[in-house]
Amino acid sequence: MRPFPFIRTLALLTTALALGACQHANFRNDLPATAPKPWNSEHFNTAPGNFRFAVFGDRTGLARPGVFERAMTRINLLQPEFAINCGDMIEGYTDDQGELKLEWDEQDARIAALKMPFFRVVGNHDMGSNVMREFWRERYGPDYYSFVYKDVLFIALNTEDPPIPMPEEMRKQFEMVKKLMRTDPEKGKAVITQAMAAMSGKERDAMREHASPANFSETQIAWVQDVLKKNPQVRWTFLFMHKPAWEMESPGFKRIEAMLQGRSYTVFGSHEHNYEHTVHNGHDYIRLGTVGGAIHHAPPGNLDHVTVVSFIDGKPSIANFPLDGVLDIDEPQKR
Repeated sequence: MRPFPFIRTLALLTTALALGACQHANFRNDLPATAPKPWNSEHFNTAPGNFRFAVFGDRTGLARPGVFERAMTRINLLQPEFAINCGDMIEGYTDDQGELKLEWDEQDARIAALKMPFFRVVGNHDMGSNVMREFWRERYGPDYYSFVYKDVLFIALNTEDPPIPMPEEMRKQFEMVKKLMRTDPEKGKAVITQAMAAMSGKERDAMREHASPANFSETQIAWVQDVLKKNPQVRWTFLFMHKPAWEMESPGFKRIEAMLQGRSYTVFGSHEHNYEHTVHNGHDYIRLGTVGGAIHHAPPGNLDHVTVVSFIDGKPSIANFPLDGVLDIDEPQKR
């Protein structure tokens, strides 16, 4: 039995050497191996396990026209391998099947501009009732799911499980402004700005929190436990949700967090239309800003942006790109 440890060590060494060779396979130069070189390394970030993805937040909550479309062009310029949204793609909050189809058709046409795979996460505007939930399931399938990419686990949660309908009086006002944003966007923006300015702090908080808390059914929590059990040795775990459940004292999410102990993981949410990065027990929790949703907060943290996660050498590097800070090949000379 003694030869086996030696054979295993030799196999690991051979694999390591092969991987090292792969890293240099696409790089050639004419300088002698021992000669000084005008570069500092030949270790490129192109190892088989490295990749990049984009994640972005709310389009709606009364979308500002044109911003989301610009975000799609910026993501294409950045060229991640795939993109994930953290919910609120449509204005929603209606049980009218024709209106839901119209809104999702329009939004899917915008998303079709992306030149890479796109993954959806449920938001409260996307799933504000059981009727909307059934519409989602018929059109897109499950409202929470997972996948593994390059030995990294991605979990898309549903914080609207079950959905919480918008109060009727608020829904009527929302419908009025939603129609105005469609027919006269400039007037709609002015109405929103005026209404937000007139609100007290308590009224503003009540509006943002009408659909709280973040809800996770027992079925979803059990599903998360099963997903984690089936993927115990992944290199990293990313969780995506709409409402930042860690800020809402969600009992269901606290149970999910307990399941994550001992893992390397990062959490993304949105919903507040305001960016914030916090660290909990050594893990990054990121509440994304907007890609067109109305601004709810006083500064700081108010920006339209795309977040790019570069998973390099077994851990994430996270960068935020304001939409106005990503320019195509001709834009600099127009400024």
